[in-house]
Amino acid sequence: MTLIQILESRGEALTVQEVAELLGVSDKHIYEMVADGTLPAFYIGRSVRLDPQDIADWLRRKKFPVVQGRDEKLPQKRRVLNRSGHGSGNSAVHNALRRKIQHLEAAAVIDDLTTKQGLDKTAEKS
Repeated sequence: MTLIQILESRGEALTVQEVAELLGVSDKHIYEMVADGTLPAFYIGRSVRLDPQDIADWLRRKKFPVVQGRDEKLPQKRRVLNRSGHGSGNSAVHNALRRKIQHLEAAAVIDDLTTKQGLDKTAEKS
């Protein structure tokens, strides 16, 4: 039985640990793939779950075609480039940092608005 057949025979959502074991990678690697959108997943509360059919479909897309001749090339792994045109080392880390920056920027805007409203109320009282 192939890995895709094993996944398709599963009726319930899979945990990160189950997917990591099936794919032969660490839990951390699966979490990183989910965080950067490489693996399709969903959340139940704070728990990450993966649909076995989605994982099977993802594996089908990732599977290399059978090479008939030596002249045919295998597909190249796509390299993600950052704004400066350089490859990113870990897109999950970059995405997490980008989200943190967005939250900090939003907090700064809220802080500025709160401060401005406080100054406006002080001016009205004078």
